[in-house]
Amino acid sequence: MEWLKELLKDVVAEDKMESVLEGYKKEFPKHAVPKSVFNETKQELDTTKQSLTETKALIEGLEKKAGTVEDYETQLSNLKTALDEKDKEYGAEISSIKKKTAYKDMLVDANFTKSAIDLLVKTANYEEMLLNDDGSVQNKDSLITKLTESHSDLIKKVSQDSKLKDDKHQSDDKKPENDMSAAEVFEARGLKPFNRR
Repeated sequence: MEWLKELLKDVVAEDKMESVLEGYKKEFPKHAVPKSVFNETKQELDTTKQSLTETKALIEGLEKKAGTVEDYETQLSNLKTALDEKDKEYGAEISSIKKKTAYKDMLVDANFTKSAIDLLVKTANYEEMLLNDDGSVQNKDSLITKLTESHSDLIKKVSQDSKLKDDKHQSDDKKPENDMSAAEVFEARGLKPFNRR
């Protein structure tokens, strides 16, 4: 985390650096793609590219070496069919990965527990899920409603303290601190009030 401290030292006051780093440690995993998922997806894409390159090379070789027109047409047709099947197969795999990622993000936003998210991602019916162009779930509200009705015990209970911490992003006139004493504000932000002597 020293690299992050170095980047932020000119922007964040030194006394607030630790709280910023703790917030980063807490929030970053929710928005990052795990390295294993990235590596798996990259390996699939590399395999697809290699397969497509080999198929294109075979097609080019056939164009140059085909002895008869019939052989050429048969071989070319077979390769094009194989290429179309591979394109559909890899397109379906990529779509599946996108849907799983969007579904997981949706469950995180809906405050499901981590173990529940892992279980629900494995057992989800992705055929009923619709994605927007930006990769977000189009029918999110109906899916969340269905899940909360059937699995309400798997949702994290949001405590009052975490709500107060989330309210930091509200505008100044709506901040809960306006109705709180100084000691309550310090406590809500996880700070210790200083003693005057």
